[in-house]
Amino acid sequence: MKNSKVFSANVNGTFTQIKAYKKVNAVARFQQLDATIKANDVKMINVQNSHQACVEDLYPEICK
Repeated sequence: MKNSKVFSANVNGTFTQIKAYKKVNAVARFQQLDATIKANDVKMINVQNSHQACVEDLYPEICK
């Protein structure tokens, strides 16, 4: 089983968390939500979100 990470960014004024295996995939999903987000706006946080599925599983078409 792969280890996933939780990334956060401010999307349109709302603190948002996305679970992903790679930061590049989390950034791609954040950019779908808010086009102004850049990679340096996305930070990895030290939390566990067992209720959340990884972005690679939900949106395989945007993953690299």
